[in-house]
Amino acid sequence: MKKLILLLLLTFICSCNNKKESDKTEPEEKGIKREILEQKFDNGISLQTEIYIYQNGDSIPNQEKIYKNGILDTLESHFYELQFEHLQNGKFKGKLIYYSNFDTIPKDKISSRKIEFSFLQKNIDSTKYVDYQFTESNELNFEYNDFNDLSLYGYIRESITMEAISNKKDMTRILERYILIDNKNPTENPFDIRLY
Repeated sequence: MKKLILLLLLTFICSCNNKKESDKTEPEEKGIKREILEQKFDNGISLQTEIYIYQNGDSIPNQEKIYKNGILDTLESHFYELQFEHLQNGKFKGKLIYYSNFDTIPKDKISSRKIEFSFLQKNIDSTKYVDYQFTESNELNFEYNDFNDLSLYGYIRESITMEAISNKKDMTRILERYILIDNKNPTENPFDIRLY
């Protein structure tokens, strides 16, 4: 009986050690993946779209860059550039440049335009929500603290109100866009623009 138990135990140990590499599951990558999808068209135009891919399989487009004969067309694209300068003790100075194809709308057609940048501010023992507004241009300087992993999670919200006429009635048209802002890939950005 002891020999049978010992034989079964050895068989079990050997079968565990002989598992194929393909049987092992890789650990799931945490966070939301950011990938660039590129489409090329016959007329020399190409479109690069940043896609956020969530763990449940959902995906959303974020930034879009249009190239004409290999040259970036900033007037037809909407994207951002993010720069950081480390000051000291976890404090940073940031610069956000926002390119919007809404810039091509004639100013006399726009009643109001608002561009906001919102992000999570990490302090040593807490996190708070911070808002900045773009004023004169699509360029914004901001301050930021990070005592943890040098990550920035936020979004830009752009809202435009325009007067319009439909069926001889005065109407108001609202254009609104959200773009996620991240400096990591994969990201843990908690702002879910799928809800908007």
